[in-house]
Amino acid sequence: MKRVFMAIKISLENRKKAEEWRAGFNGLPVRWIANENLHLTLIPPWEEVDINSPISRIEKIQGKITPFTIKFHKITYAPNPHRPRLIWAEGEAVKSLLELQKEIAGLLGAKKLTHEFKPHLTLARFRPEDFYKFSVKELNERISWIEKVNSVYLLESILEPKGARYEVLKNFKL
Repeated sequence: MKRVFMAIKISLENRKKAEEWRAGFNGLPVRWIANENLHLTLIPPWEEVDINSPISRIEKIQGKITPFTIKFHKITYAPNPHRPRLIWAEGEAVKSLLELQKEIAGLLGAKKLTHEFKPHLTLARFRPEDFYKFSVKELNERISWIEKVNSVYLLESILEPKGARYEVLKNFKL
């Protein structure tokens, strides 16, 4: 059984921007997400026995949605600013992105997603109880990272002691 999810992988250009941004906050007691693991989750992880089943369904997405861009506009503590556990870059929920997520959810048989979709890139994780140790208590930094989306990925999440590692199972061109 594999733990899989659907995501948009982040370009090398934006991974470099994330790395440059992170350099200014290296003193924070957080677990930084490795650059190669930066992604925007479209469909959260689920357990899959037969990997060919979602692949054959998701292949139908090709040609239905045209490539588009997403703008990431700020870096903030999240998901709850009063009791955060992540640092993330927030993206705009453009119509094409919402259509893409809805289309994939439909192809996978997910009737309704469990929470409101907030496009974001998780840059770091930490325990909420460690937040009091942070030298920076407020984070609302404006950025302008543009991501061109022309593929979506079926990724496997492999849990390791130092954190998750993501393996590409299939790339689907838009």
